[in-house]
Amino acid sequence: DKAAAYAAVLTSLVRRVLPSAPLVGITAPAPGTGKSLLADAISIIATGRRAAVLGLGKDDIEGDKRLTSALLAGDAVIAIDNVERPMFGDLICQALTQPNIRIRPLGSGYLVSTPTNIMLMVTANNLDVRGDLRRRVMLVRLDARVERPELRRFTTDFLQEIARQRGELVQAGLTIIRAYLASGDAQSDLPTFGGFEHWSRWCREPLTWLGLPDPLLASEMLRAQDPDLVIQQQFFAAWFRVFEDEPVTAARIIAASDPQTNSGNDDLRSALDTVCAERIAPRRLTYWLRKHQGRMVDGMRLESRGMDKDHTMLWRLERC
Repeated sequence: DKAAAYAAVLTSLVRRVLPSAPLVGITAPAPGTGKSLLADAISIIATGRRAAVLGLGKDDIEGDKRLTSALLAGDAVIAIDNVERPMFGDLICQALTQPNIRIRPLGSGYLVSTPTNIMLMVTANNLDVRGDLRRRVMLVRLDARVERPELRRFTTDFLQEIARQRGELVQAGLTIIRAYLASGDAQSDLPTFGGFEHWSRWCREPLTWLGLPDPLLASEMLRAQDPDLVIQQQFFAAWFRVFEDEPVTAARIIAASDPQTNSGNDDLRSALDTVCAERIAPRRLTYWLRKHQGRMVDGMRLESRGMDKDHTMLWRLERC
């Protein structure tokens, strides 16, 4: 998490020249831990002032309108503050990975092209990120490990100290990046971060070159908390215990979970309850299987295997 915070500082210094950069998610288990304080510190280092604050709104439509206005305003650093609902959406995903996007200004009937080279941060208690946005987040976790974090006392004004040392901090951050690029060792064994290759080279690899952990390690918890992934893991494990890699129909999977005839397959029944939203039916299960076709989870890949003699689609879990 400390490495991720350092990477966020480096990102803020060079974001204007990067084609893309991940969303910096600052999360904590309790209010008053210092999430907004860290966001402001990063912004002060980059711009000399606190971050422009943006509310996400109560729904996706309102959130997209506010983000559209923020992109058009051109602020260097934007903090989406105190998010209290799950985060996802096409617009924010596009803003993180595309150098330019076309958006419609509020109250207009035309589209304009705007650059997306702004530093985007989000603060939340137990940040909940869903969908494709999950792979576009670098997580920074804060934990004061006290019941009332807001009651802690400090001997210095943190933001005032950051502002006082801003020149030294900017110089140090740029020196780290330049030293790495000039070292001749700019070849990393880190896993590829698709869509953020330039960011990884400038803001991630220099820190691991200095001996710090990968700044993206903390973000792995987002994948572990993915409810859809958990459902797939449970369902695939229960399915494989019953059928292994045998091609089967949706109806046969459901029949194998019937408690009246197969009392030993309770875990399969429980997984199907979740997959089919507690209304287990072949059509619902087939729709779910089509949606997840080709997905690989825990070394198992879901594949369609043609039709049986009754022209019903067959499905199979393949060990990879």
